Amino acid sequence: MTERSETTPYLEYELQNGYIHNWLVLGPLETPVQGAEDGDEHSRKVQIAQEKENTILAVQDPPVDRATVTLEGTDFRWRYTRCLDDHFVDQSTFRHEWHYLQAWAYTILAVIDAADAEFILTTNGPADVWINGTHVHRQAHFSHQTPQSTAFSAPLQEGANDIIVRFEEVAARECPYVMALHVTGVDADDVVIKIPSSTERTARHLMFEGCFEQAYLENLVYFKGRHVTLRWSDVLTNRFNYEYNVQDPVDRIHVTGQTIATPGNAVDVGHDYRIWQGPFRVVLKARGEEYYDSNLRYHWDLPFTILDTEYSAEPYGTYAERYTEALTYAATQEKDLYGQIARMELEKWNDVSSDVIQNAIERINRRGDCSDFDMVGLLGVITRYMNKEEFPAELKSPLIETVINFKYWFDEPGGDAMCYTTENHSILFHTCEILAGQLF
Repeated sequence: MTERSETTPYLEYELQNGYIHNWLVLGPLETPVQGAEDGDEHSRKVQIAQEKENTILAVQDPPVDRATVTLEGTDFRWRYTRCLDDHFVDQSTFRHEWHYLQAWAYTILAVIDAADAEFILTTNGPADVWINGTHVHRQAHFSHQTPQSTAFSAPLQEGANDIIVRFEEVAARECPYVMALHVTGVDADDVVIKIPSSTERTARHLMFEGCFEQAYLENLVYFKGRHVTLRWSDVLTNRFNYEYNVQDPVDRIHVTGQTIATPGNAVDVGHDYRIWQGPFRVVLKARGEEYYDSNLRYHWDLPFTILDTEYSAEPYGTYAERYTEALTYAATQEKDLYGQIARMELEKWNDVSSDVIQNAIERINRRGDCSDFDMVGLLGVITRYMNKEEFPAELKSPLIETVINFKYWFDEPGGDAMCYTTENHSILFHTCEILAGQLF
């Protein structure tokens, strides 16, 4: 565990047009909550926030990059975050079921002279601010798509001022979840933003931080990952050694290498053979000895996607061949409901997973968002395959019960986290209701 001490090194930054861009971020801590019973989601979110409201600062130990904090039995790490040009610490997410979210952002605002400063805090949801351990501000709004700004005043002492922002959201489906803090009333030239670091090599960290933004991928989609081209900007001002990894969402490393960054240079970071389809990212970081021995853990991620199939602008083969190709590919998606449906259509009954279908049934019964996506598939299963001899008998009763008990529109009773009113959802809910009515 990294701990703060008198010898802790600091990274130093300037305000960016009055905004603090450099933070240590913790969380989000997620707590499942009951959704709206009457369909009034905004009022339910306000109610949840009021029930959770407090001015207790859950984070007591002085933050430092990569330090571990245990909250409600779960370990989190403070992680360094630099805002982009929109000034936001962005925790936006998606949850199929209702959750109450809390995240914390910490920074040090150092000033030459004490002053009464003016702040503007921008968030989508409720937020609290502590300065030097004192609670100085609370805002309680919910503004789903467009973040809302609130001004407040607070005193700053001479020297270092610890600032912690706890920002909250109630997630039900898409969840814009951002925070930005603007400071006025002090001369920007007299302000230093300081971040407690886990490495003594702060100058090297700052060099990587500036230079890694000069890297980009030539494409966002690659075929089988055999060739993935990383390029460096022509205006790169440094020449330096670095390491790259190609990693998946659970941080497995599929490709790793070391090379030298130079202006205009291109590097193929692909795999000699192949990488299986999915989302990936190229992670740029210090080489092993710096990364581990000097604890210089800063990294920069460049996301991309690998596909197993090549794109064709023109039809090829016959319709029957393309039909079989599509089904065969879909059948490889082992954990996907529609992968199981493809196996049924191909009559690969020995490969059909009852567990995957049961998981879809359970998701629908919880009435999470996108339940209609699963429901239309299950209605197709009942219509096309349930009477076949090979169909898993243990699924028949759960399927029928789920269809009969489903909530087909928002005016029906019961709470849920489902979206009804966008075009894709509306047509699916109506389609599901018609198909269910024809069956039962």
